[in-house]
Amino acid sequence: MDFVRSLGADTVIDYNEEQYDDLLYEQDAALESIGGEANERTLTVLKRAGRMALVVSGIPEAVKRHGAYAGTARAFGAQAAFIVGAWWRRRVAVKLVVRPTSGAMLQRLADVVQSGAVTPVIDAVLPLEEIAEAHRRVESGRTRGKIVIQVG
Repeated sequence: MDFVRSLGADTVIDYNEEQYDDLLYEQDAALESIGGEANERTLTVLKRAGRMALVVSGIPEAVKRHGAYAGTARAFGAQAAFIVGAWWRRRVAVKLVVRPTSGAMLQRLADVVQSGAVTPVIDAVLPLEEIAEAHRRVESGRTRGKIVIQVG
């Protein structure tokens, strides 16, 4: 908990002890980037007529795999149902945030990190040969920060 406070958090919720949707209510807005069940849980913390930004990924991959129409339908189908339901149940306006990764975007991110404006938290740097160990660490949910895979 002290680690998270040291990063600048005003309020810290230990997800092993408490659920954010049990503690928060009547929020004006929320940013949801986990997806699935978390979308519904986040919706419950918003006040009626609140706003929610829903970060969506995987759309370019779905379009490449299934074609423009089927890929878009697969990627947006569940989100569309959630958006309509959020509006009808709570009058919450949900905006999809779609950000395909690009080289230019990654370069801008690298520039921000190199400038010192953002300090990424890195749990471990592992060689590519230890990719299985990296996955185990991430899946354990016990990392503090990102696992970096060193290539080359």
